[in-house]
Amino acid sequence: MGVVRTWAEEHLSAQDPDMSRDGPVCPYVAPSMSRDLMWVARTNGKPVSVGRHRGN
Repeated sequence: MGVVRTWAEEHLSAQDPDMSRDGPVCPYVAPSMSRDLMWVARTNGKPVSVGRHRGN
């Protein structure tokens, strides 16, 4: 999970020159991470399609 944290810190919390605005890619990531509000989990299950997920 350290890889995800590093990616979030280095990419999502940083400015991207390809974006048409100033500021981080996602302005909510850094504050969420500093307050331990961003959680990531991994499961070993079968992918669920949107139709199956919605009960269709």
